[in-house]
Amino acid sequence: MEGVQNVVQGQWTNMSASDPLLALLIALRYKTDTHARRVARILLDRAIGNYYIPSLEASPASMYRAIVQYHHLCKTALKEVVQVLRNAGPSHTAGSAVKMDTNRASSYGIS
Repeated sequence: MEGVQNVVQGQWTNMSASDPLLALLIALRYKTDTHARRVARILLDRAIGNYYIPSLEASPASMYRAIVQYHHLCKTALKEVVQVLRNAGPSHTAGSAVKMDTNRASSYGIS
């Protein structure tokens, strides 16, 4: 049974990386909170505005709305953190850590 569990976990990991929206819909549908939280973080690396998969047609609109809201709130929070770090100036920040954070924010389209 452990071998089957390892195979399923490997498949889940692959799907989460390649299609995080589908993986998140599945995790939410089956109420697997741990998996949903992990894949929601992966989804943050993607633009969600034009991200369409056929499974959305069979999913409740409220579920998709919650995903979009979460995505938006996380990006908004990241923008605010980046702004605070930039306003603090180099004497109040950890230098390279701030540079890394602002570079990552830029990769998300946040300036």
